Amino acid sequence: MQAREQYRSAAAGASTFYFVVADLALISPMYQTSLSYFITMFNHCIDASDKAPEVSARLRLLTTFATRFIFDKVQRGLFEQHKLLFSFMLATATGRAAGQVTQVCPCFAYSGFQQCQAVIKRTCSIYCMLQIIPVPYHHTAVLMY
Repeated sequence: MQAREQYRSAAAGASTFYFVVADLALISPMYQTSLSYFITMFNHCIDASDKAPEVSARLRLLTTFATRFIFDKVQRGLFEQHKLLFSFMLATATGRAAGQVTQVCPCFAYSGFQQCQAVIKRTCSIYCMLQIIPVPYHHTAVLMY
Protein backbone atom coordinates (compact mmCIF):
# COMPACT_ATOMS: atom_id res chain seq x y z
CA MET A 1 0.00 0.00 0.00
CA GLN A 2 1.33 3.40 -0.87
CA ALA A 3 2.04 5.80 1.97
CA ARG A 4 -0.56 8.31 0.81
CA GLU A 5 -3.29 5.67 0.87
CA GLN A 6 -2.60 5.05 4.55
CA TYR A 7 -3.43 8.69 5.31
CA ARG A 8 -6.73 8.66 3.40
CA SER A 9 -8.72 8.44 6.67
CA ALA A 10 -7.08 11.65 7.90
CA ALA A 11 -8.01 13.37 4.66
CA ALA A 12 -11.59 12.11 4.93
CA GLY A 13 -11.82 13.41 8.49
CA ALA A 14 -10.45 16.80 7.46
CA SER A 15 -12.94 16.91 4.61
CA THR A 16 -15.83 16.19 6.97
CA PHE A 17 -14.62 18.88 9.32
CA TYR A 18 -14.21 21.42 6.51
CA PHE A 19 -17.75 20.95 5.25
CA VAL A 20 -19.12 21.42 8.76
CA VAL A 21 -17.15 24.66 9.05
CA ALA A 22 -18.30 25.71 5.57
CA ASP A 23 -21.92 25.01 6.53
CA LEU A 24 -21.64 27.58 9.31
CA ALA A 25 -22.07 30.18 6.56
CA LEU A 26 -25.67 28.96 6.26
CA ILE A 27 -26.26 30.26 9.77
CA SER A 28 -24.59 33.60 9.17
CA PRO A 29 -22.52 34.89 6.24
CA MET A 30 -20.09 36.20 8.85
CA TYR A 31 -18.93 32.59 9.41
CA GLN A 32 -17.62 32.07 5.87
CA THR A 33 -14.30 30.25 5.88
CA SER A 34 -12.05 29.88 2.86
CA LEU A 35 -10.65 26.53 1.87
CA SER A 36 -7.15 28.00 1.83
CA TYR A 37 -7.48 29.12 5.46
CA PHE A 38 -8.74 25.67 6.45
CA ILE A 39 -5.84 24.02 4.61
CA THR A 40 -3.44 26.33 6.44
CA MET A 41 -4.95 25.26 9.78
CA PHE A 42 -4.78 21.57 8.84
CA ASN A 43 -1.17 21.87 7.65
CA HIS A 44 -0.34 23.45 11.02
CA CYS A 45 -1.93 20.43 12.70
CA ILE A 46 0.24 18.08 10.63
CA ASP A 47 3.37 19.97 11.66
CA ALA A 48 2.46 20.59 15.31
CA SER A 49 0.91 17.27 16.33
CA ASP A 50 2.97 14.60 18.06
CA LYS A 51 4.75 12.15 15.80
CA ALA A 52 4.71 8.37 16.04
CA PRO A 53 6.65 5.70 14.16
CA GLU A 54 3.55 3.64 13.30
CA VAL A 55 1.08 5.09 10.82
CA SER A 56 -1.98 4.03 12.83
CA ALA A 57 -0.63 5.72 15.97
CA ARG A 58 0.31 8.80 13.94
CA LEU A 59 -3.22 8.98 12.51
CA ARG A 60 -4.74 8.82 16.00
CA LEU A 61 -2.46 11.59 17.23
CA LEU A 62 -3.10 13.73 14.15
CA THR A 63 -6.87 13.24 14.31
CA THR A 64 -7.03 14.08 18.01
CA PHE A 65 -4.84 17.15 17.64
CA ALA A 66 -6.59 18.44 14.50
CA THR A 67 -10.06 17.96 15.99
CA ARG A 68 -9.16 19.87 19.14
CA PHE A 69 -7.21 22.59 17.36
CA ILE A 70 -9.74 23.32 14.62
CA PHE A 71 -12.70 22.99 17.00
CA ASP A 72 -11.13 25.53 19.37
CA LYS A 73 -10.13 27.89 16.55
CA VAL A 74 -13.57 27.88 14.93
CA GLN A 75 -15.56 27.99 18.15
CA ARG A 76 -13.59 31.03 19.32
CA GLY A 77 -15.10 33.02 16.44
CA LEU A 78 -18.72 31.98 17.00
CA PHE A 79 -21.44 33.81 18.86
CA GLU A 80 -22.35 32.04 22.09
CA GLN A 81 -25.76 31.09 20.70
CA HIS A 82 -24.14 29.20 17.80
CA LYS A 83 -21.52 27.21 19.73
CA LEU A 84 -23.88 24.40 20.67
CA LEU A 85 -25.16 24.25 17.11
CA PHE A 86 -21.60 23.92 15.81
CA SER A 87 -20.97 21.08 18.27
CA PHE A 88 -24.14 19.36 17.07
CA MET A 89 -23.20 19.81 13.42
CA LEU A 90 -19.76 18.38 14.08
CA ALA A 91 -21.10 15.47 16.12
CA THR A 92 -23.65 14.45 13.50
CA ALA A 93 -21.20 14.84 10.60
CA THR A 94 -18.60 12.77 12.43
CA GLY A 95 -21.23 10.19 13.31
CA ARG A 96 -22.46 10.01 9.71
CA ALA A 97 -18.89 9.59 8.42
CA ALA A 98 -18.34 6.74 10.90
CA GLY A 99 -21.68 5.14 10.01
CA GLN A 100 -23.02 5.69 13.54
CA VAL A 101 -25.64 8.28 12.55
CA THR A 102 -27.89 7.60 9.60
CA GLN A 103 -30.28 10.52 9.89
CA VAL A 104 -30.18 13.89 11.57
CA CYS A 105 -33.06 14.84 13.87
CA PRO A 106 -36.05 15.51 11.57
CA CYS A 107 -36.95 18.69 13.46
CA PHE A 108 -33.47 20.07 12.92
CA ALA A 109 -33.06 23.02 10.61
CA TYR A 110 -30.60 25.82 11.03
CA SER A 111 -33.37 28.35 11.16
CA GLY A 112 -35.36 26.30 13.68
CA PHE A 113 -32.49 25.62 16.04
CA GLN A 114 -34.34 26.66 19.22
CA GLN A 115 -36.98 23.94 18.75
CA CYS A 116 -34.41 21.14 18.74
CA GLN A 117 -32.12 22.38 21.48
CA ALA A 118 -32.90 19.50 23.90
CA VAL A 119 -32.22 16.89 21.22
CA ILE A 120 -29.05 18.71 20.20
CA LYS A 121 -27.77 18.86 23.79
CA ARG A 122 -28.38 15.15 24.23
CA THR A 123 -26.69 14.23 20.93
CA CYS A 124 -23.66 16.43 21.63
CA SER A 125 -23.36 15.05 25.15
CA ILE A 126 -23.39 11.47 23.89
CA TYR A 127 -20.66 12.18 21.33
CA CYS A 128 -18.64 14.13 23.89
CA MET A 129 -18.82 11.17 26.27
CA LEU A 130 -17.56 8.94 23.45
CA GLN A 131 -14.79 11.52 22.96
CA ILE A 132 -15.61 11.92 19.29
CA ILE A 133 -15.65 15.70 19.73
CA PRO A 134 -14.34 17.82 22.58
CA VAL A 135 -16.73 18.86 25.32
CA PRO A 136 -17.70 22.44 24.48
CA TYR A 137 -16.43 24.94 27.02
CA HIS A 138 -19.84 26.48 27.53
CA HIS A 139 -21.42 23.26 28.80
CA THR A 140 -21.82 23.38 32.54
CA ALA A 141 -22.43 19.65 32.72
CA VAL A 142 -22.52 16.71 30.36
CA LEU A 143 -25.98 15.17 30.32
CA MET A 144 -26.05 11.46 31.04
CA TYR A 145 -28.53 9.27 29.15
